[in-house]
Amino acid sequence: MTHLRNDSSCRGFLSAAFFLFAFWVGLSIPSTAEAEAEEGIVWASTFEDAMEQATIEKKFVMVDFYTDWCHWCKVLDKKTYSQANVAEACANMVNVKVHAEKRRELAQKYEVQAFPTILILNPDGSVRKTIRGFQAPDKFIPLVEKGTRVTAQAYALGIRAYDHPDNKEIRRELAHVLTLGGEHLKAAAHIDTLAQMGVDADEKEDLLLESLILQHRGGSEVDRDLKVWLDRNAKHSRRSEALLYLGQAWMRAGKPEAAAAMLRQVTIDAPDSWFSTKANDLLNGGSM
Repeated sequence: MTHLRNDSSCRGFLSAAFFLFAFWVGLSIPSTAEAEAEEGIVWASTFEDAMEQATIEKKFVMVDFYTDWCHWCKVLDKKTYSQANVAEACANMVNVKVHAEKRRELAQKYEVQAFPTILILNPDGSVRKTIRGFQAPDKFIPLVEKGTRVTAQAYALGIRAYDHPDNKEIRRELAHVLTLGGEHLKAAAHIDTLAQMGVDADEKEDLLLESLILQHRGGSEVDRDLKVWLDRNAKHSRRSEALLYLGQAWMRAGKPEAAAAMLRQVTIDAPDSWFSTKANDLLNGGSM
C-alpha cells in the first residue's frame, strides 16, 4: 500500500424458516453480470456521474482512489481489475476511479490517506466497506462480495413483509434491498404488489415504470410494455428514463434503428441529464 504524500514524502441463521422465504427474497447472480464482465470493468467518467447513476439505478458504488505515482495502484489495475472473474464480481455496481490528488476534497471527505483505497458506497454516498492496498483476485472478490451482500437484510425485511403484508414502507424497502443485491425480478414483483395497494394514479404509473425497468435489468423482454407505458404517459416527468430503457430493450431485441431513434430522443429531451450521457454512450457503442 502506498501512503499519501506530504510535499515529496509518503504518509501515510440460516434456520428452517429461511427456506420458507428463499423463493421470495433469496439472492442470485444477476442475469446480465456475465455479459457485462466479458467487456471488463466499466468505469464511470466522474464520481458525480457514478453517484447519479447509482441513485437512479439503485446500485452500490465501487470507488478506487489512486494516484499516478502509486506503484500498487498500477499492480491492482494489471493483476486484479483485468481479470474476468473480478469484472463479473463488480458488474452489478457502478465503478469509478478517483485521482486523489486531483480530487482532494473527496479523499479528505472519505479520510483516504493511502493508496490504493477502494470504497464500496451505498447510493447515498455512505460507506459500506473499505478495502485497503493491493489485493489479488482471489482475495479481492470475497471482499467485494462481503461488501455488497444483502442476504441477511433481505431476509429480515422478508419476514417483516410477511408479518405486515399491507405495510407499503416495508415492501418498498425490501424491493430496494433486493435491487441493490441485483435480484431485479424479485424486486419487480414487490413493486407490482405496491402498485396494487391503493396508490393514486400518478404513483401507480411511477411504480409500473419502475417494475418494467427492473424486469428489463433482470433480463426480461419488456419492450412492448415500455412502449405501451410511453404511449399512455406522453408528458410524464420520467419519460426520458422510459425512452432510455426502451432504447436498450430494442437494442437487446435486435432492433438497432428503432433503438437509435429512442436514444437520440433522450439526448434531445434531457440533454443535461445522466440519461442523455448514457444514451450518447450507447449510440457510440458503449455497454448497456
